[in-house]
Amino acid sequence: MKKWLKQEITGYNMPMYLNDILTGNYSRNFLRMSIIRDGDAYMFTYDTGNFRKLRVCDLDVQGKLKLVKGLIEISDENENYLVMARKYLLEPELIYCSGNSVDKDRMRILFYPDFNETDFEDKLVLFIDRITDRRNSAEAEEMERLKEVVRNGDRLRLLRHLDKRISRLSPRVEN
Repeated sequence: MKKWLKQEITGYNMPMYLNDILTGNYSRNFLRMSIIRDGDAYMFTYDTGNFRKLRVCDLDVQGKLKLVKGLIEISDENENYLVMARKYLLEPELIYCSGNSVDKDRMRILFYPDFNETDFEDKLVLFIDRITDRRNSAEAEEMERLKEVVRNGDRLRLLRHLDKRISRLSPRVEN
């Protein structure tokens, strides 16, 4: 079952190379899309396919940490295709997945231009704020620690921190 979303955007000038990358589905981290330009207006049409909006409320702390790690890895991959993170919004409502899975290969981002071209680290801090359940003090504390590591700006240290925290939160399997 195919499902289509449409969005009209005006006042934006998309570089042709970005249009080609997104419509050619070269970076598979975005929902498949088509773009029609009419003067200074664009019509973006997205094919959600088997992907549905991520339900953040169904994720535990470990799932949210995996989500953040996946988004960092996706951002790195997108840069290899010249789609810099400052070019698109990073919002929980724009994350689509298969089966509410936060595995990187089962997530897609709905491309929507970031008119302000905000730095990735700033976007990530805001994203973490938006997915944090403030009623859960342990989660809020975990996410505050994560935001501090993000603000440090060292991507490798951030990924190591996430790996360590995710493995620490994994249920122990006893033999």
